[in-house]
Amino acid sequence: MIAVSLLLGLALAMQDGGSPAGRPTPRGMPQAWVTNEDYPAAAMWQRQAGAVAARLDLDAQGVPTACKVTRSSGSAVLDETTCALMQARARFNPARDAAGKPVAGTYPFTFTWVLPQGEAQFGSWLYFNQIRITGDGRIAGCMSQSRGAGFSRATGGACTRLGAPVSPAMTALLGKSGAGATVQVIEAHMINGEAIPAIDRPLSKPFYERKIRFDVDAAGNVANCKLVSGPAEQDPLGFVVHRCHSGVRYPAQASGKRSVEMTVSMYLTREAPPPRDPAEGPTV
Repeated sequence: MIAVSLLLGLALAMQDGGSPAGRPTPRGMPQAWVTNEDYPAAAMWQRQAGAVAARLDLDAQGVPTACKVTRSSGSAVLDETTCALMQARARFNPARDAAGKPVAGTYPFTFTWVLPQGEAQFGSWLYFNQIRITGDGRIAGCMSQSRGAGFSRATGGACTRLGAPVSPAMTALLGKSGAGATVQVIEAHMINGEAIPAIDRPLSKPFYERKIRFDVDAAGNVANCKLVSGPAEQDPLGFVVHRCHSGVRYPAQASGKRSVEMTVSMYLTREAPPPRDPAEGPTV
């Protein structure tokens, strides 16, 4: 995936009524509740963007219990993703009554999704993630590695999703064993005529695999993007981000037009996840 800078804006609105001391207040940094990796691939593929206005219902501990969209962005995917991320990650100092006792409250906010603009390095590379999923459907740990000089990607990748619940599609795929599982994601970016770095792949067949192909002209513009094989819909992890939108550019190529093939393969091991590695992030 390409290292890009998303113009994602989170405006936490003021509460209606009550004294300033009685309102819920964000705990931590709201800007960190949504990252560059959270733009839904399905929305990016269809070039969907816009502002979502919503309201969080909070319990007396400042934890969201519900989220209601009050003004749609025009994209159901962006609306649903906004509420899902905020419920999973947003935490508040609770509202307080006149006696100073913590009470349930609400918090309106507006979040703006803006399609990314970025430049990709030109070269063949491979990116690997191993994601640990707990029996109750939460991402508990992730290890990542990249190979290839042409690799260009924001730090963290899928690992920035630690602690967020997996999608309903992924939950359905996992089944009801309750034992947890390990998902391996391999993303290969291959320039025509250049081999991708080698990696040991799982012996099992991927449960999800999608391949796209596109051209990069001499000026670095992406064109003629086609889905070569695999499903058109979003993957169960909500992970794949295609390069087929107009904001992505590559460096100018003296050699003229080049072709790029990208393949994303996902493998599932339905066994209890392996012991935690110190390199993994904490379970949230």
